[in-house]
Order: sequence, then C-alpha cells, then structure tokens
Amino acid sequence: MTSTDLNQTTTGTSTKKDFSVSPQILDSPSRSGETSYDNPNFSKNLGYYKSIPEFKRPLDSLAIWACGKGYTTQDSLTQTILENILGNGKQSFQQVMINHLKTKKMNGGSYIHIIRHDNGTLLNLKNLNPSRMKNIYNPQGMIIRFEQLDLKKQNTIHKFKPEEILYSINEPIGDEMGGVSALEACQWIIDTRNEVMTDLRRILHLSTIRVMYIDADDTTR
Repeated sequence: MTSTDLNQTTTGTSTKKDFSVSPQILDSPSRSGETSYDNPNFSKNLGYYKSIPEFKRPLDSLAIWACGKGYTTQDSLTQTILENILGNGKQSFQQVMINHLKTKKMNGGSYIHIIRHDNGTLLNLKNLNPSRMKNIYNPQGMIIRFEQLDLKKQNTIHKFKPEEILYSINEPIGDEMGGVSALEACQWIIDTRNEVMTDLRRILHLSTIRVMYIDADDTTR
C-alpha cells in the first residue's frame, strides 16, 4: 500500500551536466613508413545519402548548380577532348563531374581514373568506388600512390600513380588524410528528427478508437 505520510519522505540531490562536445584528433600520416587511408565511413555515409532526402537533395542541387551550367575551354582541341569523354560509356564530361562532386561532399573524398593514350592525350575520365580505394602516404604526408581492390580477381590490388587519379578531398583540416563529410555536422539532427517521426508515426498508427459493448442482465451495473 502506498504511504501518504509526508514525514517519511527524503530529499536527494541530482546534477545535470552541461552540454559539451567530445574532443577529436586529426587522422594524420605516420612519421615513419607508409600510412594508408581507406575511407572507413563510406558505407555509412552512402546509406544516409540514399535514405535521407534532406541530406541527398542539397548535395544533388549543389552539384548540379556547380557543374550543370556547362563549361568553356581555351582551345578547340580541349573542347573536342572533353566532348568525347564517355565516363562509364553512357556519361558526358558534365555528368562525370557532377558524380565526382556529390561523392566528394557525401564521403569526404572522391576519385576519378584519368585514362590517357600512350602519347599522353586524355581519353576518358571514369568515376571510382571510394570503398575500394586506398591512399598511400609517405612520412612527409605526400600521396605516393593509390590502390584499388579488385573483388572479382581474388582480392587483387591495382596500383595507380598519383597523376593517374583525380582525387578531390572535402574541407580537410590540417594534415588529415581524409576529408570531412557533409554528414558529420548534421548527423545528430538527422537522427533525432527521424527518431521523432518514427515514434510519432507509431503512436498515431496504434492510437485508433476502440469501442467495447457489453450486454448484461444487470442494467445498473
């Protein structure tokens, strides 16, 4: 039975911690030997990009605004070369660059394979999957090569010289090896908003009106 005697009550103390942000450190290259960076958050960032419209649409709009207005060249040869860029075979130069910019903002880094003729003439530009790419840095923090994992050939690794890959990094801080995804600053807000919407939807879905009718001989009851 619940006690209603106020003399039996006790008091306690509680503390509320002030808001704070966890400190972070830069993912910098090692000062001895080679250091690799393999885009560890790509799968998570891609999941947000494909599932959260308030994250996807701003990135798409930015890329289309920046790369969708066309381009100008200094000479007719460069114009001809860019007009013949095919990407995966069905892309234009603009589409390749739109893809590149979206991936850069979403992942923090983006890669394009620069394909040239033996005489050095540019033949094609092809977007690459960041989850299969690895940056290799020397002790001075310089990229000395890129490596690509080939899952179809018993985990064969293809190596590229720095000049064979167009690598764009998003808003790097200091000498960190990976860029900063646009998701990092807004993930908590996205998570909170979607949790609230999910909970509210469940409550509204379950809170239907139910009526119970009982037929009894005792009318007073």
